[in-house]
Amino acid sequence: MDITLQHFEQIDSQLTAVLRFPPFQAMSHAQCKGYISASNILLDYCIDATSYDFANSFSNAEECAAAIVAGGLLGTINVVDEVSA
Repeated sequence: MDITLQHFEQIDSQLTAVLRFPPFQAMSHAQCKGYISASNILLDYCIDATSYDFANSFSNAEECAAAIVAGGLLGTINVVDEVSA
């Protein structure tokens, strides 16, 4: 699977933002809304970079993003400057 460097960086950055939230049970109402919004954006990035079927094979956006980032770093997912048409 190939993804662009731009997609990889978006996913990595958004995953970091999501992981900075406290545990869900300890969040305030405003933090919960922020977490849900950030998680939805992360899922959108994962779908854009891969496919709906790939992203849907994980139980949540964080697991999908972690698999993409790990795959990119380990070389099981090719990170390229541009995907050829």
